[in-house]
Amino acid sequence: MPAVRSLAASSSAVCSAAASQLVRSALSAVGCFAALHPAERDLYFLLLVAADRNGVSFYHYDSICSLLELTLESYLGARNALIDKDLIAFDGTRFQVLSLPDKPRFDNPAPLVSDDDRTDRDPATIRKIVRQSIGTRRREMP
Repeated sequence: MPAVRSLAASSSAVCSAAASQLVRSALSAVGCFAALHPAERDLYFLLLVAADRNGVSFYHYDSICSLLELTLESYLGARNALIDKDLIAFDGTRFQVLSLPDKPRFDNPAPLVSDDDRTDRDPATIRKIVRQSIGTRRREMP
């Protein structure tokens, strides 16, 4: 007798894939998907899938961090970035996925103009400082 596959599992996978493609298409159309960092994108999709018909979900941060394998700092950064980009609202206990904005909000970092800016935000300068502090040096180019 042939093995019987679960209709619910296969239809769930098809629905999930179709929903994912639909959301990806919608976000790509307005550029929002490209504006999200990986942790932001993961959190957004989790909240989108978990939301009720009003876009509301009640996930606790411990559950979100566990499901998405995020550190608390990554979760907070992703959550705050989604709020800043007007993609979600959060009241301390409930999330709500909001309507997509007309234009995506990209993070435009400020230019590095001072030594302090370079020390705080330039990866090459930070690497140099770390290497100097631990005593690891590479051969300098002439």
